[in-house]
Amino acid sequence: MLLVQSKQLPGWVHLRNLLFILPAQSEGAAMEGGRGPSIWDTFTHAHSDGSLSEGINKEGVEFYNNLINELISNGLQPLVTIFHWDLPQALEDKYGGFLSNRIIEDYVDYAEVCFKEFGDRVKHWITFNEPWTFCSFGYASGTSAPGRCSPWAGNCTAGDSGREPYTVCHNQLLAHASAVKVYKNKYQGTQKGKIGITLVSHWFIPYSDSKPDQDAAQRSLDFMYGWFMDPLTRGDYPFSMKAIVGNRLPKFTEQQSELIKGSYDFIGLNYYTTNYAYSVPPSNGLHTSYTTDSQANTTGVRNGIPLGPQAASAWLYIYPPGIRDLLLYTKTRYDNPVIYITENGVDEFNIPSLPLKLALKDDIRVSFHQKHILNIHKAIREGVNLKGYFVWSFMDDFEWGGGYIYRFGLVFVDYNDGLKRYRKKSARCTFSRSSFPEDFLFGTAAAAYQNEGAAEEGGKGLAFGTPSPTSTQKGLWKPKRGVNKQGVEFYNNLINELISNGLQPFITIFHWDLPQALEDEYGGFLSDRIVKDYVDFAEVCFKEFGDRVKHWITFNEPWTFCSMGYDLGKLAPARCTPQEGRQCLGGNSATEPYTVCHHTLVAHGEAVHLYKQKYQANQKGEIGITLASHWYTPYSPSKADKDATRRSLDFLIGWFMDPLTHGDYPSSMKELVGNRLPKFTKKQSDMINGSYDFVGLNYYTTYYAFDVPPSNNSASKSFTTDSQADSTGVRNGVPIGPQGVAPSWIYIYPRGLQELLRYMKTKYNNPVIYITENGLNERSNSSIPLKVALKDNLRVSYHRKHLLYLQRAIRDGVDVRGYFAWSFMDNFEWSSGFTTRFGLYYVDYSDGLKRYPKNSARWFQHFLTGSNDP
Repeated sequence: MLLVQSKQLPGWVHLRNLLFILPAQSEGAAMEGGRGPSIWDTFTHAHSDGSLSEGINKEGVEFYNNLINELISNGLQPLVTIFHWDLPQALEDKYGGFLSNRIIEDYVDYAEVCFKEFGDRVKHWITFNEPWTFCSFGYASGTSAPGRCSPWAGNCTAGDSGREPYTVCHNQLLAHASAVKVYKNKYQGTQKGKIGITLVSHWFIPYSDSKPDQDAAQRSLDFMYGWFMDPLTRGDYPFSMKAIVGNRLPKFTEQQSELIKGSYDFIGLNYYTTNYAYSVPPSNGLHTSYTTDSQANTTGVRNGIPLGPQAASAWLYIYPPGIRDLLLYTKTRYDNPVIYITENGVDEFNIPSLPLKLALKDDIRVSFHQKHILNIHKAIREGVNLKGYFVWSFMDDFEWGGGYIYRFGLVFVDYNDGLKRYRKKSARCTFSRSSFPEDFLFGTAAAAYQNEGAAEEGGKGLAFGTPSPTSTQKGLWKPKRGVNKQGVEFYNNLINELISNGLQPFITIFHWDLPQALEDEYGGFLSDRIVKDYVDFAEVCFKEFGDRVKHWITFNEPWTFCSMGYDLGKLAPARCTPQEGRQCLGGNSATEPYTVCHHTLVAHGEAVHLYKQKYQANQKGEIGITLASHWYTPYSPSKADKDATRRSLDFLIGWFMDPLTHGDYPSSMKELVGNRLPKFTKKQSDMINGSYDFVGLNYYTTYYAFDVPPSNNSASKSFTTDSQADSTGVRNGVPIGPQGVAPSWIYIYPRGLQELLRYMKTKYNNPVIYITENGLNERSNSSIPLKVALKDNLRVSYHRKHLLYLQRAIRDGVDVRGYFAWSFMDNFEWSSGFTTRFGLYYVDYSDGLKRYPKNSARWFQHFLTGSNDP
């Protein structure tokens, strides 16, 4: 039985929430509760007669009902395997078990009992676990129950290693398909569950580049994996098996072929190791066996060098890339089925003399799962339809032929002290950087205007806004006076220092700090003259720094710049329609926000076009834009509020993503804004459409959105009211999430990040995304002791929870490539000045700007290094 926390399904990154338990290896007590012995002497499911002719074991049904109910009541969702090698001995004695096609009817009867009794709660059924292992070890080598093989092949009492493995697996495939048909015809419609089969496969690499070894690797896959996947996908065995095995391989009738083909909703896949495969000559024909039929042999060592570290089991070489290769092979060869990794694990020896404290330090297992999960992430990114990941195993157990020699569990079982259980280090595995793809980028964000100061030094000049010594621009944007060489030198030194310390710079070209000279000359972004000056400035950056800068962001949060600067007048250049309570320097809130963002999009498109035409090929960089977006959820279930939610998103992120993806503004904006919304020319539309390699997203909070009536007063028209929607963080007196600082615009709602990312995937063709800002503020209070000010545990919780939901979005298939915390250190927060702090580092404004790491900085460091949370 597989267990996974229902709220996390498929939840395959949180190891501590993913459990895999098997009754036959854990329960014991074969003769209790109306049970009878299985071929492993631990059968736990059916009556001892093995068939329904003697009735159903009511005690067994009650036991599993109680177990399933208990699991669900604790937030765990059962995934049930119907057959895991534990055939009733009675059926083995009666007609040879799976050697006879009589098994099919008995198996289907048994499966139907399970569907009928438990299917109202069990939503994932697995018909068979690892038929390859059951057939090959049980009937070819005879090393597992029922221990059958040819007399020359091993110490067996009876068997035929050249025929019986094929007969048994043939009957298992028919039993599987017959059970699936019953489930789909009688139960699936009402129970709403899924049904599949679990297969095991190693990955195989040719021992050499020779064609014989390459063919041997393919045959190895055919005889282990294709033996089942080919019939399940195409209705017949692999060609290589039919050619080599001949008439010893049973044939499907046309009706059976149709029955088996496509008989699954998902495939369970058990992966542990990879081997080299090499060609061997065919046998002499006297001793035919499944073991030699593939005309291939395997090894974990080549030229004296192991493929990977060896676990306790001699067959298990640790090779994490193999799981990705196997998944990609399945995607390509077998039509990309839905897959669950139903087993993946590593073992250590059971050493009774080892002190418990040492036995719990299973670092090799922690590394094993982390590296396999990283390769799974890569496979998902490459389009594999993977839905779940399960660790083998929850706790140490009876390992079949290995007995109690090996331990695979996350939980240690003390066999010498009443089976007491202790969590190993792997069970305590913390959420960390290794939970994300290997090439996923982490960092912190900062802005020049908010940190540098010194407006009149180094050849800089004033940015627009309130002229003061702390208002600066980047010191490069001087189209009329040439390039500021001191500014270029400053940034060259900064970039070189970052790279020398292992840091990769992401450069934002414009973060609201327009030179005041351009604002005075022609109104800045209110004029289309800004496009050429911006592109000239961008080209200076590409030319001077592009050999080292591999990620360019054209604009940061144009929504904030346009709405706060030209509608509400709360940020520079403080323009808005004059109204009571507003102190603006002139403006028109109904037109200017749209004009400014229109020119911003055109300037972005032109700069991207320039970069791609002149610099990208040589510099090998990427270019995109960073957008701000909250997430919105309807205030009520009414259609009006649902429509208001959609419009809120259109006026916030669709304002930019629709042109970037489709070449035009959202239809809701065109309808409501009318001729106040500028139009793109055909040339501009084509240029802007697709003008990005990635999209940066800044997410902080979520709001409820609700419908508001349109205004009849034309004089009060503004960007703020055009959407005919308003938002709030409180519904019926209950906040959508806690607030860091009250009053504050940030309500902590981590789930909103996942929802926003999924929306981006669905609506905008799953672009490459970087979370370029995500953070939480606290009030700046100089009277608080420094020791207290550094304890920003709420910020730690904020980042951790948002990363968890970000991880879930990746699992949902969103193409997120990086995460940047806002901000690196406390800084000038625009209109809030120094009254609020977002930094991971505390800046003491009263003592020479000394810096101290807050708890969040230490947590982030531990997160990135994979050590335990502080």
